Amino acid sequence: MLATVNAGVELTGEREDGRWVQVALEGWLWVRSLDSTARDGFDVVVTPSGGENLRAEPNGRIVARVYPGAPF
Repeated sequence: MLATVNAGVELTGEREDGRWVQVALEGWLWVRSLDSTARDGFDVVVTPSGGENLRAEPNGRIVARVYPGAPF
């Protein structure tokens, strides 16, 4: 699991495959909670053991809680 998304947050559907929809989760993360990676086409991963808040804008409304190791 990558994140827990807050109720009411809109996700963008990227593509469908049968009964599945690929979605994009976008927002802002605090830079000190990230580390560089070259994993699966992603640039950074979340590092704090407790995860990090994903925000709609810098220091804005929290839209999700992202778990450690989640790639972006």
